[in-house]
Amino acid sequence: MNTLPQLIESAEKAQAPDRELECRIWSELFSKVPFEMARAVVPDLLQWQAPYYTHSIDQALLVKPNGAQWSCDSHHNTAEIMVYRDDPQSGPDCHAYPGEGSSLPFAIVAASLRAHMSQDHD
Repeated sequence: MNTLPQLIESAEKAQAPDRELECRIWSELFSKVPFEMARAVVPDLLQWQAPYYTHSIDQALLVKPNGAQWSCDSHHNTAEIMVYRDDPQSGPDCHAYPGEGSSLPFAIVAASLRAHMSQDHD
């Protein structure tokens, strides 16, 4: 099952911070633990395991691929993640991945998920 397109769609449609979406992102991209465990509270720390990606721009930027650059338009709640690659045949190239949402964190998360999806296909 290809879950990244579903996560992108959820991020672009969400209207308020979404804990379930955050846990699904963390489970899919970063932890590889089952979603049910991503939702668990760590008893010793009394906090969630997954970061709050949809709550702030700083947290949303944790989703972008390592080394990627980003830009945003706060007036239109859109973002773009730029991934630079060095192709041995054609040289350096920049690939841009757009995202939009009800707020900048959602736009950044959607764009970042698109960038991750493209890296899975390269």
